[in-house]
Amino acid sequence: MSEKTEQPTEKKLRDGRKEGQVVKSIEITS
Repeated sequence: MSEKTEQPTEKKLRDGRKEGQVVKSIEITS
């Protein structure tokens, strides 16, 4: 059960990182 809780956390961190990269690229473009 602990592993299942850790996996979603990693996915959230990866998603957040992806979103951050997208925002950064948008800021640089504009």
